[in-house]
Amino acid sequence: MNRFHLVSFHFERLPLPVLGRLFQSPEQKKNNLPLLLEKNNADELMYLATCNRIECLFVSTDKPCPYKTAMSLNHALTADEVSVLARGAVVYSGSDAVRHFFSTTASLNSMVIGEREIITQVRKAHEEAREMGLSGDFIRLLVKRSIETAKHIYTHTNIAKKPVSVVSLAFKEIKKRFTPSDARILMVGAGNTNTNMVRLLIRNGFSNIVVTNRTDTKAVALAEDAGCRMMPWKNRHEMPRDFNLVISCTGSELPVITHELFGNWTSLSRETPLLVDLAMPADAEDLLIEKCGDNYISLVHLKQLAEKNIEMRKSHIEHCLPHIESAVEAFGRLVRERSLEVALRDVPEMVREIREAAVSTVFAREISTMNEENRMLMERILDYMEKKYIALPIKKAKELLLEQAAKDAN
Repeated sequence: MNRFHLVSFHFERLPLPVLGRLFQSPEQKKNNLPLLLEKNNADELMYLATCNRIECLFVSTDKPCPYKTAMSLNHALTADEVSVLARGAVVYSGSDAVRHFFSTTASLNSMVIGEREIITQVRKAHEEAREMGLSGDFIRLLVKRSIETAKHIYTHTNIAKKPVSVVSLAFKEIKKRFTPSDARILMVGAGNTNTNMVRLLIRNGFSNIVVTNRTDTKAVALAEDAGCRMMPWKNRHEMPRDFNLVISCTGSELPVITHELFGNWTSLSRETPLLVDLAMPADAEDLLIEKCGDNYISLVHLKQLAEKNIEMRKSHIEHCLPHIESAVEAFGRLVRERSLEVALRDVPEMVREIREAAVSTVFAREISTMNEENRMLMERILDYMEKKYIALPIKKAKELLLEQAAKDAN
């Protein structure tokens, strides 16, 4: 484990525009990551990028250099940029590197703590490294255990219990009012936020959804992707008047939903209509917001809930740390056992070669005089001895490793 190192470029120590200079496109990864492996004399490499960090994992005898790492990832960096990146980077080694990576995968040091999306990003980063021939056995084991540890933490702590994304919080508010079978939903806007909102609604059983957008092509694409209906924005005054839930998120600088328009869309609703406004600035005009009262849910309100939940998640980080420590210790034992298995993997073949030489050469003449019954007995004895000579040394070596680990711990 002492050969494992990690170079971390993190949002807390670096300006995001400078950090963004290290992000790699698929083509850049193909060109730059093999060079990064070579420049650092590494046997294994994995590159992990999220919206606010770059993590470079190395298995190498030499400690990696942040300066070389930055330059290998972007040859066009200015001297000032390289200097800022190198000063802001943190290099972890050995168990500290494992601890940092486990914490990263569990999203304990992310901008948004406890977000499970990091698991998908870690898994994808490893798949890319493996497909490029950059990662090996150590990183494979590390990634596997880091994901298991993150899932364990999410299950046994409250670090991810409270939602912090605007979409998740909006959905939670919607669920207080509607069940999947009774919400008649109009989506105004077809950008990323509403796309994620539609997918979440459908995944949870909501199906009576209509999409409209100022640009028809985007609305058509979202409707086809989600399997729902689309209505052109130009026909907004002739839409069905029975919606009891309107979710809006456009990029308009001016309000796009007036009190009159909202009344037209919801005029036949027997229930009190709900307006969820996820835009900044708001998509609803002031008069409509005033008339809706408690039936208007704004982005400002949702962000306040998110900030409150983020603070709650932060307060639970300390409950996650013992799980991280246990996982680091367990991974250390796993690595030692795996190193032993690799070191002794030739033993079975060596024992079989000794057996073959004994039977076919050393004792061939004596064996040839034996009757069939005695030869069969000899084969059974040799089979038994072969298994024992393979298993016992490995078992004894593992016991010695555990004893040494116990001494080191004390």
